[in-house]
Amino acid sequence: MQKIRNSLILLWILVTPLWGQTSISPEIQSKIKNSVFELVTTKIEDKNITYEKTLSTSSRTDTFTSIGTAFLLNDGSFWSAAHNFTLYGDTVYKNYYIRDSKGKTYSVDKITALSNTRDFISFTVPDFVSQNDSGLSSSDSFELNDSIFSVGQEQGKGIVIHDGMISDQTPEDFNGDWNWIKFSTSANSINSGSPLLNADGAVIGIITKNNETMNYALPIKEIETGKNSPGYIDFRFYYRLPNILNKKEYHQFDYSIKLPATYTDLHTELTDIYKKQIETVFNKMKSEYSPDSPNGFGNSKEFPSISFNSFFSDTPMTLYLSNQGNWEIGSGTSKTYQLENNGSIEYLNLLNYQAFTITKPDSISEEKLVTTPQIYMDYITKVLNLKRTIGNSEITIKSFGKPSSSDTYTDYFGRTWFVNYYPVDFADSMIITYGLPLPTGMYVLFKMDRRSSITASHYLDMSFVADHTFNSYFGHIHEWEKYIDCGSSGIIPLSNLEKGISLNITDQQHEISMDNIKIILNDDYFPLSKDNRFHIRTGYSRKNGRTILENRGFLVYSNQKNNDYKYFGISKILKPIPAANKKIQEQWSQVKNKSFPYNEEPYNFEKFTFLNSILFPTENDNPDIIYQLGFELLNQNKNDEIKTFKESVTQNLEIK
Repeated sequence: MQKIRNSLILLWILVTPLWGQTSISPEIQSKIKNSVFELVTTKIEDKNITYEKTLSTSSRTDTFTSIGTAFLLNDGSFWSAAHNFTLYGDTVYKNYYIRDSKGKTYSVDKITALSNTRDFISFTVPDFVSQNDSGLSSSDSFELNDSIFSVGQEQGKGIVIHDGMISDQTPEDFNGDWNWIKFSTSANSINSGSPLLNADGAVIGIITKNNETMNYALPIKEIETGKNSPGYIDFRFYYRLPNILNKKEYHQFDYSIKLPATYTDLHTELTDIYKKQIETVFNKMKSEYSPDSPNGFGNSKEFPSISFNSFFSDTPMTLYLSNQGNWEIGSGTSKTYQLENNGSIEYLNLLNYQAFTITKPDSISEEKLVTTPQIYMDYITKVLNLKRTIGNSEITIKSFGKPSSSDTYTDYFGRTWFVNYYPVDFADSMIITYGLPLPTGMYVLFKMDRRSSITASHYLDMSFVADHTFNSYFGHIHEWEKYIDCGSSGIIPLSNLEKGISLNITDQQHEISMDNIKIILNDDYFPLSKDNRFHIRTGYSRKNGRTILENRGFLVYSNQKNNDYKYFGISKILKPIPAANKKIQEQWSQVKNKSFPYNEEPYNFEKFTFLNSILFPTENDNPDIIYQLGFELLNQNKNDEIKTFKESVTQNLEIK
């Protein structure tokens, strides 16, 4: 234990200058040692996460997480880089401390000066007692090529001092209101918030950012703008809805806050303002691009094509506005992984999110899958192969456990999504999932990001993507029956799409209803069992000035492995709106005029015999709706048999 404790004590080393400048005297080294501190926050360990193996004891020894460096000036003020603190946005870090070279910690109390643009912050540490040689002096004077010293932390060595030189001054990005000090150094282990020192040990800047080739510091004179004035936050960003690819909204979060204030009060106030700003920008874009908004797909030039076609896809698709300004629908490329007991999970990258279509294993009921989100979250975790880095090791995460909070979201078209949040506290992050129940399992939108991003924006963005998700419903008849039962019991709030479905499959006679369509099938000409598959087609249309998602028909299959395999489908086809292009108008005319292949004549394709029939619901030469009946038999040239099949089905079909 003593060895472990000794490894935590910060050691102090003077690195020999590379360019031959004068070394810092032992007296100044002592002053630096007593004036520069590690900035830490309480380490948070996740209680719900399960790993492939027990985390090592050494990874849990230190109860603090190092986040940067802070230093003390000789006027008694403590300083660091503002970005070391989570100033706004939800976070697990509630308390901040400074830790000295002996490993002792002191609580940060009040914030006294702040600017995130200049990236400085000053605070009080009431319990810290200054020693005679603590507190660094400051200096506004420096020139190009001056020798400088930077303070940083190195693994196993604690805090060290490196030499370098000033190479340039670089104007800040937006308005050029000040110049960053640009400097080189003999090592890269520099922490933000560290002091940049001249050869006399005086602070000439606060180190704010660094990379492998160059480092930057804020001149110390710039902190004078923050003393005795309100704290200032200027957060500029572009906001983009995930599926609106050709438009981003510029926004500036510009806010002053009265100081001094405790970190807790400051963070609470700024977080509230920050979230409201994000929500305002989101709502502005949503008002422009939701389905019935001026730029939404319901009012787009592509809508005639979108509404004319009914889609069927095993994988849910997403409507998106392309970079060219066209509304399109797609799902992207995917990869499928097998689960136990005939289950599977299809994984695809979607608009900077991940999406998963989960076909539940036979051993998992629909009710259990929906009510126990840990089940499908564990499937996703396995597919993503998520790991945690500890030291030089990567430890596989097996489970995130139960969600910390859950909610539901009813999207634009009345479908209910199950929303779950999983904390990833060791990284101050969070996972959010939006899950849509399906007869075969779940469709899940997934995102892991910083906790502040999840709770401020991703939960909003995902709701918008959910509004633009298009899905078909399909599954075995026994899956449909259990799915509808879950709806009847309130476990799954069914939308109007599913509420319009009724299946009554018995030993001899089978009744299927969808909205205004009802059919009775008999085993004599269409044998069915509960292992057969039943699909519904859906499509977009307009009703009372609003875009709706409606049922457009269904498909039912007998046993596809038998020689007497049969298929029947019915589709509702809507008359194109006047703005529809020539191609769509020609497709409508082809169907309405019963041109091939809609002329009730059998034809062969691949190893099947097909026949299509057209029904007009009313005696009207210019109908608004036409119904297409499709028939299919295994093997070619079954012309007489498929005609008899068609007659038997049609006699028992009712369209109200």
